[in-house]
Amino acid sequence: MDSETTVQHQVVEISQSAYVRLTEELEDLLHCERPRIAERIREAKEDGDLAENNDYIAAKQEQAFVEGRILELRHALSVAVIIEPSSLDPEIVHIGSKVVLVDDDGDELCVEVVSPFEADPDLGRVSDQSPVGKAIAGKRVGNRVVWDAPGGHIEMTITSITV
Repeated sequence: MDSETTVQHQVVEISQSAYVRLTEELEDLLHCERPRIAERIREAKEDGDLAENNDYIAAKQEQAFVEGRILELRHALSVAVIIEPSSLDPEIVHIGSKVVLVDDDGDELCVEVVSPFEADPDLGRVSDQSPVGKAIAGKRVGNRVVWDAPGGHIEMTITSITV
């Protein structure tokens, strides 16, 4: 990579509510958790030998986790672009869409398409960057979609889109 090469930041679309939630989490980590952990480390240092001080070791591990999460949130917020759902076509799948898919056996899959920062498959919230998210993005009711999953090839038809 030469000195003229610039690093491109990937823009990630995100809902207003997700942006607020991530901002609040960052503020909490910076202004509540960070000082709490610093105090915990200070108190643990007063107990003497740090090499065998389990409170100190645990506090340092917690500090490392929190600092990592702060970096992650700062990055997420720096590349986030808030999307306005009212400006998007409600008949096309996009971030914020709730989609019902049905396979040939009549089994349903209900998902909400979200940014990678909001994804939680256990709650049916799939990232627009996931295989299913990529397969349904830009599609309409009646479209057949296909994606690869750990269990094999999946084919389903979109039966409903709501925002």
